[in-house]
Amino acid sequence: MVVMKIRVAKQTGFTIVELLIVVVVIAILAAITIVAYTGIQNRTKSAAVDTTLKQVATKIESSAVLNAGVYPDSLSAAGFSGSDNKVALQYTRSADTKSYCVTAVYGGSEYPKSKNGSEAMVEGPCSGHSGGPNWCPVNALTPINGFYCDGTIGSNATLNSAGSGLVRLNASDAEVPTDAPGAYVGRQTSRDNLIGAQLTVSPGEVYCFDGWAATTSSTVSHALGFQYYNGTASSWTAAGRVYPNVSGWQKMSNCLTVPAGIIRATVWTQNDGTSGTTAAAPWYQTALKVWKQ
Repeated sequence: MVVMKIRVAKQTGFTIVELLIVVVVIAILAAITIVAYTGIQNRTKSAAVDTTLKQVATKIESSAVLNAGVYPDSLSAAGFSGSDNKVALQYTRSADTKSYCVTAVYGGSEYPKSKNGSEAMVEGPCSGHSGGPNWCPVNALTPINGFYCDGTIGSNATLNSAGSGLVRLNASDAEVPTDAPGAYVGRQTSRDNLIGAQLTVSPGEVYCFDGWAATTSSTVSHALGFQYYNGTASSWTAAGRVYPNVSGWQKMSNCLTVPAGIIRATVWTQNDGTSGTTAAAPWYQTALKVWKQ
């Protein structure tokens, strides 16, 4: 008698657990790839800014050598037309023609870097240049860039007089004085404007201020500084002040030492008129920053 054995083939496949493991591994690899690619993109953009700055600085220095140490009045005068149209350039020559500063920004908003004469390349724009609408100084206590780095306002103006307070504008708006150093501009028509939240400060600490302002019609001065609080009363101190009847953007830059008895402070700007008729004519402000020394 012959006994025949029949073999039944077993069906094999992946279990749910195995499939989940595969999916997780693929997701991890994808995430690593995306991060690596983003890092490569960022390094490429930063390198493009570096390369462009070095090229333009070489052209500027060569031009000065050929012109008895006088730096060119523009990049085109130095024979530089730009090697990468994705990198925007801003150039300023000093009044005595013996120094310059050039800023390069990728795509108009990323990796602002600058070179000031023979000094080394640094992060951030030259003073008075825009670092792009998203740029803020790393050491800024209050992220302010005229209408602040991201285009939002820290607080509305305190309306101590007639007017519309502080209004956000773009540097390209028709009413804004030309060549604004920042991408966003604040139009202040109230007497006082308090910027952002109160800061906790201590007597003897030093805070530095930097910014620009311009007017075409105001008859009063404009100030940037601190409103101090001692717990029961407040007082105002200007770190920088600019005046009417001066054309173009004026620099406000200085440092303040916190007085005795002061425990808090708020960044503050003021049109110095005491009535609606004197304060309502606008001052425009931009590229403001404040930092602890």
